[in-house]
Amino acid sequence: MLRRMLLLLTTVAALAGGCSDDGESPADGSPGKEASSADLAPALPDGYGPLWPCPTAGQACNAHDPCAINPICGADKLCRPSSVQNCSDGLACTKDTCKGMGLCENTPAPGSCALPVTSAAGVDGGLPDGGAGGKTELRCFSKGAAHPTDPCRTCDPDQSGTQWSGATGGACDDGSTCTKDDYCQSGVCKGTYYGSQCADAYGCTDDLCDGKGGCLGNQLKSDWCLINGACYKDATSHPSGSCSVCDVKQSQSVWTPITNTCMIGGVCYAKGATHKGGCAECDPTASATSWTVKGSYCLINDVCKNPKDKDTTGCGECDPTQDKYGFSALAGLCAIAGQCYQSGAKHPGGCGECKPASSGTSWTLASATDCLIDGACYKPSAKVGCYTCDPSTSQTAWTKIAGCNNVEALATATSSGGGSGKYGPTGMNDGKLQKDCIFCWVSASSTPGSSWIQYTWPSAVVIGSVSFDTAPVTTATCSSSAGRTLGGGTLQYWSGTAWVPIGTITGKTDDWSYSFTQVTTTKLRLYGAHAGKTSNPVIFEWQVFGK
Repeated sequence: MLRRMLLLLTTVAALAGGCSDDGESPADGSPGKEASSADLAPALPDGYGPLWPCPTAGQACNAHDPCAINPICGADKLCRPSSVQNCSDGLACTKDTCKGMGLCENTPAPGSCALPVTSAAGVDGGLPDGGAGGKTELRCFSKGAAHPTDPCRTCDPDQSGTQWSGATGGACDDGSTCTKDDYCQSGVCKGTYYGSQCADAYGCTDDLCDGKGGCLGNQLKSDWCLINGACYKDATSHPSGSCSVCDVKQSQSVWTPITNTCMIGGVCYAKGATHKGGCAECDPTASATSWTVKGSYCLINDVCKNPKDKDTTGCGECDPTQDKYGFSALAGLCAIAGQCYQSGAKHPGGCGECKPASSGTSWTLASATDCLIDGACYKPSAKVGCYTCDPSTSQTAWTKIAGCNNVEALATATSSGGGSGKYGPTGMNDGKLQKDCIFCWVSASSTPGSSWIQYTWPSAVVIGSVSFDTAPVTTATCSSSAGRTLGGGTLQYWSGTAWVPIGTITGKTDDWSYSFTQVTTTKLRLYGAHAGKTSNPVIFEWQVFGK
């Protein structure tokens, strides 16, 4: 804060000479006499005097006046100052006194203050001391008067007549909109903070207050996005790695897609990015979700292949002229369930054979009286729950038995824990089989424990058999690893007071069924459910059959 000293240096042309009193009196023996205008060499203020005698012309002398500057003895042996100090500060509330040596003293009168005020540039008002852009000047204030712009500073001559004193009490404004009841305390404006009442849960918003205890809402900062309840700085990429970004110029509430990109395997790639194997690149004009093969190569299961490269069975090879994204079947061979078979090879169950002319990827039925369903051979009238092999209807799918009912769709499915959502218990009775790749999985090891799956019906049902569509133990199916077969467990029904065992099943390596004497119940569960080989068994569908 710029302060102005009350002792002003008006002119220091030279030090006042002859500061010691030589005891001389004016030439006529009186305290002094008025000199005529002819006697005065320098121009002095009207009425200045008296002039005191001095001994040596041309030498410094004692003018007996603290306001005299550089007094010189004249030819008439009278002491005249070269100029006279003006100590007036222009304020009516101060006593102005010359102190000699070019110094002044301006003392505020009792009950008054001479205090600095800084005016804004071009404005005759006043800012707190030290305000930028203005000039500082002294002004007179009476006791108790407040600063023009700061009510927490006041004139208090009992503390200081030349410096602002801190005030206590009285209204003020501390500059914060989130405080209320602002008041002065020892020169400082303080208020009661209530901003937390207006705060939300987000760090990317400005919490607005009205300064009176009320709230004005929460305003999203201009360089932030608030998406799905989370804050993101402008230009932040989607946390999942997808090809989208927070772009406040487009939207502050949704992700903005990044153009000319490919989203492949959960990773965002720029146009022209090359596959790690070098055979493909991101080409959004061809596909924005997969690699586009360039040149005479194949990209199979995310691995680059050269022409003529064989698959693991030996039945297929990379032939870019036929398929750049899969193995092409070789003539005279069948690639079935991961195995390569020569033409004429028989199905292990005896109901089919490899006939490349009919199909190079599946068994061809050898007899019109057999069924080949989900890779297994069945004779006519073979049953699974409410379904049977009926070649007259279909040789590759189960035929529903008239009058037989599967009641699982009426039940509520639950489990001891494991998958959720798409892979939760509801996947067991949604009517979707293995071919639909929608399933439930249960947290369990490969040995019986305390894991379970359960159906609960709203009213009693009569049931007599179950069927489980599960993953094969030797083959990875629908993104699940091999070995996650539902290997077995103990089937139990609820008697109304306790669980009653129906039978224990073990050693299953693929789909399986189990029939039992019909029971009436509202609950059925497989307790001790376990995997056939690894862990976390998969159930595509659990069917329950009865009346």
